[in-house]
Amino acid sequence: MVVDALNLLTEYFLGTDALGPGAQKNGIDAWTLLEVMQRRVAGFLDACASSTPQLIPHFVIDAGWKSDEAASKWRKRRELEVRSHKRGIPLSCDTFLADALRAAGAPVYQVEGEDGDDIVALLAHALATPGNDSLVLSADRDMFRYDDSVLPGAPTRVASDFSFANVKLKNTFGGKATPNSTPTFAICLHPSPTQRRKDGVSMRGMGDMPAFDKSTDLDKWSVGQSKLRVVVSGTKNEYVRGACSPETRACGNLHGISRPLRLAVYRAIGLSSGSVHEHLPEWDEINQVVRWEDVDVDVSGVVPVDVDVSGVSSSSQTDRSISPETVDTCDTSSALFFDRLLRDTVSGPKKALQWLRNSDPSYTATAGMDKQSQINEEKSFRGFSRVAIVAECFAAVAENATVLGTALAMRRDESDDGASDGASASATANATANDSQKVKDPHPLPSYCAERYAEHTTSVSAKIKDLFAFPPESHVSLKCAMRGCSARFVVSGGERVFLFEKNYSLPTRCKPCRDSRKASRGSQQAGRGGFAGAPPSASPGASPCITSTSTMNSVSPVPGTAVALRPRTLRPSATTVPTASETAQAMAALSVKDADFKDTIDRIEKYAKSL
Repeated sequence: MVVDALNLLTEYFLGTDALGPGAQKNGIDAWTLLEVMQRRVAGFLDACASSTPQLIPHFVIDAGWKSDEAASKWRKRRELEVRSHKRGIPLSCDTFLADALRAAGAPVYQVEGEDGDDIVALLAHALATPGNDSLVLSADRDMFRYDDSVLPGAPTRVASDFSFANVKLKNTFGGKATPNSTPTFAICLHPSPTQRRKDGVSMRGMGDMPAFDKSTDLDKWSVGQSKLRVVVSGTKNEYVRGACSPETRACGNLHGISRPLRLAVYRAIGLSSGSVHEHLPEWDEINQVVRWEDVDVDVSGVVPVDVDVSGVSSSSQTDRSISPETVDTCDTSSALFFDRLLRDTVSGPKKALQWLRNSDPSYTATAGMDKQSQINEEKSFRGFSRVAIVAECFAAVAENATVLGTALAMRRDESDDGASDGASASATANATANDSQKVKDPHPLPSYCAERYAEHTTSVSAKIKDLFAFPPESHVSLKCAMRGCSARFVVSGGERVFLFEKNYSLPTRCKPCRDSRKASRGSQQAGRGGFAGAPPSASPGASPCITSTSTMNSVSPVPGTAVALRPRTLRPSATTVPTASETAQAMAALSVKDADFKDTIDRIEKYAKSL
């Protein structure tokens, strides 16, 4: 089964789709979402292995684009993030997801400069063998634009969603389910309700696909690649990034602020001279527009004059053949400082993070505030982005290091340094974690997450606890209540939030049945003539807000025929509603006419109800 992984990023792996407008607005930090991701990766892989027939997932993560249309969409989204001070997911989530999947043993494919949908279709074609078909899990309707030379039988092979089903394990004694057995979940795939491509989208055949040789490209595509190493090894030497955090407009783009450290990475991995073309958004305060930096940056340390980079001097040409010394003896405005930072594998990440904090206006603005304000800033998406950027730089120059592992190691070091009560706090956390293990968890967290998960189970809000629940509510299927259907369908996390905010209940019918019901209702209303929702017997002059009980309850459904719908009671038209002055005069007349106070109140209430 080929999975479009980023298609499931917010809806499943992060769970942010169920949090409403954004995770940060709900008090949920990026580190919590990272732990949720690792937990749900493990749950998804376990469920695939428990399915019958067993599903073997292969994950595709977009690593670029090929069409101008895709590039234009990406650019507009990044501009909107800067302009509106919004970012829904933490920085480098695609990298962290790839690392988490590979750490769990799943194959992940990232192809630089190609559309992810094309890679999904190609892999589904290549992995299908006689007697062993391949499936696709993607909610993107573009999967139906491929002809039979690429993806034959797409409607029967493409699933747009999935849910978890509880599989009862049976023991070898009598064949009955063990009462206290750990629940095991399997994957249920749900087909697309449309099963056709979007209007205006042309079909694509094998001749439109990227060049692919199964014997070599399958292994080459599955090798993890550092984004910074790709910049150096590519033909364009191009670094294209968006906005790091919601504070980009107010405090600048962190990708621009961290440029000196990034240039040191290029030098460390073999680009000793030349330039890198960088393309990233900044905010133009004077013209109140998003301004895209589109410049060539000299990797030797000299940057363009019109680019504002904190901590870099145009005269920072230093002999880097000097033997390694402690970073503390270097001037932070020199290129040598950043070169030595990357050589220091022990304390280098910590010092680089502190340098980036001191260079970031978002962090320095908290210098005069209370301690809690500084902690909140560090826990924000902006604070997480600083760690992610530093982790990406050090993982690029280290052997067999991942961005996820480097970031988690930095997080542990920060927690150790910031612990107020040292061993006592650690002992308490371990005790809490041990208590939580008394009930066997079908999907235990990795050891480095146990302490934080123990904190979550005791002190955080219900929304955070729900994120850690497995399986998540957004991927538990419902059964269609329509007679003769009984299909299983999933209500997404975003739709659940919308229904909850509107005080609506969950749908009882699947989408095809709901669409059929709406079409039937529309045809009935068109056949009646007059206004929508009026009873068939309504006279032209009758008020639309008056319906007789006999008319509303006179429908008797006959099997095999269309069922007439109960007419809706509409509000009075604007012409029948008395004005405020008319209502006040009527209520004043009642109070003058009746001497008894209680009778006056009763009459006023009755009159108000009649309106």
